[in-house]
Amino acid sequence: MYNHVQSCTIMYNPVMKKILIIVLILSANIAVFFLLFPQYRQMGKEPVIIAVAGPMGDPRGQQMLRGVSLYTDLINRQGGIDGRKIKLAVYDDKDDPETAQAVADSIAQQNNAVLVLGHYRTGASVAAGKIYRKNEIPAITASATAEAVTAGNEWYFRVIPTDTAEAEFAANYIYRGMRKNAAGIIFSDDDYGMTLVKNFEKHADALGMKIKQKWEWDREKDGDERAKQIVGELSSCKNRGVSSAGADDAGILFLATHSKEGAKIITALKDAGGMNCQIVGSYAFARSFFIELEKYPRESDGPNGKPGYYSEGIYFITPFMADIGGADAYRFKKEFLKKYGEMPEEISASYYEAAHVGVSAVKKAGIPGRKKIREDRRRIRDTLTGFYSEARSVRGITGPVFFDENRNVTRHYSVGLWQNHKAVPAFLQYQQTDTGKQDILKKVLDGEILLVNGVAMNDIRLVYAGIDNIRLNRTDIKHSAAGLEFDLRLRYSGYFDDTGIEFDNAVKAIQLGTPVKEEKQGNITQATWHVGGDFRCDFDFRAWPFGPLSAAIRFRHTSQTYNRLIFVPDSVTTPASGGLSAGGWQTGDTEFYQDAVSKSSTLGNSSDQRLSYSRFNAEIQIKQVSPALFAATEFFPVIAMLLMTAAAYFFIRHERLRLLIFMAVMAGTTFFHLRHFAALPAADMTVLNYSFFAVYAAVIFAVFRDVMGER
Repeated sequence: MYNHVQSCTIMYNPVMKKILIIVLILSANIAVFFLLFPQYRQMGKEPVIIAVAGPMGDPRGQQMLRGVSLYTDLINRQGGIDGRKIKLAVYDDKDDPETAQAVADSIAQQNNAVLVLGHYRTGASVAAGKIYRKNEIPAITASATAEAVTAGNEWYFRVIPTDTAEAEFAANYIYRGMRKNAAGIIFSDDDYGMTLVKNFEKHADALGMKIKQKWEWDREKDGDERAKQIVGELSSCKNRGVSSAGADDAGILFLATHSKEGAKIITALKDAGGMNCQIVGSYAFARSFFIELEKYPRESDGPNGKPGYYSEGIYFITPFMADIGGADAYRFKKEFLKKYGEMPEEISASYYEAAHVGVSAVKKAGIPGRKKIREDRRRIRDTLTGFYSEARSVRGITGPVFFDENRNVTRHYSVGLWQNHKAVPAFLQYQQTDTGKQDILKKVLDGEILLVNGVAMNDIRLVYAGIDNIRLNRTDIKHSAAGLEFDLRLRYSGYFDDTGIEFDNAVKAIQLGTPVKEEKQGNITQATWHVGGDFRCDFDFRAWPFGPLSAAIRFRHTSQTYNRLIFVPDSVTTPASGGLSAGGWQTGDTEFYQDAVSKSSTLGNSSDQRLSYSRFNAEIQIKQVSPALFAATEFFPVIAMLLMTAAAYFFIRHERLRLLIFMAVMAGTTFFHLRHFAALPAADMTVLNYSFFAVYAAVIFAVFRDVMGER
């Protein structure tokens, strides 16, 4: 009996040991897998549901959805919210208040969405907001601008400025920025247009700007004939508007309308031979303007063959422009273009921001998904309310996002200009400043800053920059540097001190000197310099010897800080210029963007401060002329050592000879490995590095099998 039990135990132990080892190995692999790929940790967990409501049957709703999806897809790839995937529940409200209310009822009845992003316009938002308030569902809009959306509704938040702030900003920009003392106004007869015209007139009167002409547009009845009538009565566009308040014309035309009527007015004005005046469009006028202009073929192919026949030269108010938004905005634009194949509209950017703020609130609220949806929503609402200052804000692509006591965002508008059927930032912008309260009144009176809706804003100059004809003269892989020649092009309004340009990553200081070409058109100057020098680069060698490297040209202005000067790329990318170096390298595509860089300064006193400067960046792809041949050359020692190891192991019978070959392989591999280390900076583990370690492992395995007699 005893012998039988002992026999079973002896048989049982080895089996159990093997099973235990297998379980431990599998567990370790699973743990490593989830550590390396956090996006898979969410498997089996219930998703976080966020509702998106808007006019999904037309391009505006699709732009909303694209912006939201781009951000939530990013979060899901990063592992979701505490391991829970974000799932979007999409609702079409047809931009209709009754339908929006029915959508809100449906969201409330399904009782699974923790947050709503939408709705598009004020009417739909106000109607749905009543349901959200009753059922305690937090909502964020990035497009409905009327005060009525958030007023008295502690569950509704807004991440773009309000109508009142827009009207005040527009009046100040026209008067102080564009230096116009008179204006004409065309406004829609809905809440949006009425709010804008009321507040625009109020602030224009306070500034001393005269309203010379005014027209109301009935959104239900008016059409092409009304547009022609207004054009016939519009004196401001018969001659170029002047800044004198005593003149007979309106000076400038402000369109406080939506895109649909705006397109009718602009096309009628242009077709009548007008457009000699300056026009400023409201945010609602601008955000779907190009969609409306698709009905007019001349916009994309005018008599001169250039796009922008109707839109050319029109200014517009907007809450976001990617070109002056910094590195985060650049990355957003790049990812949007990659995913959807077109540049993002402002609506997509705004709803990307809304999704960012909403998801940040969900994360910070720490909702555990325990089926207590009402408690989760309250915690999310309280977290959103807690974003009440810049210090407690969400850092988004539009800057810091935080809310005032009415749950409206506190930040500035931007001003754009349409050129060649593209939206570009105007040369003059205003942005929030931290000017002390004691200095505000004096600077407002002196015209140095604007005070809009209680927010102090200083004026900022934009300088457009471009880099052309890039040539790669040499590459210094060991020291991560590249010798580059190129043409630097700057376009600016008024005077610009180009002697303050400093190339941050130049090995030796570069002085621009005299431009090789300079052109002036009115107040606009475009100057070109030919520049050459060595530039430090942050080469990423992890894929070496596969894939391209990235060289860089970076410059800033030494005296003009970020709150006074921003460099704007004249284009996003430029195709490869094909300049060859002696080492067989060539330039590929180039990407341009601006960001902020901080530098220490004492400002003339003993205290050390950090100042931010706008920096222009050109990221230049450099690659081998013959990448396959280059990779084969780099890998040749590895392949040779592996072949020698295999040949010795399988075909050499003499034991000592085999060991001598293995020793020679180890010595040779070490030599080539050290040579590889010497050729590159020692920072990155490259693909080639890993291949050398593979040779070491193969030799050690072969020697071990040989010594153990298991060959």
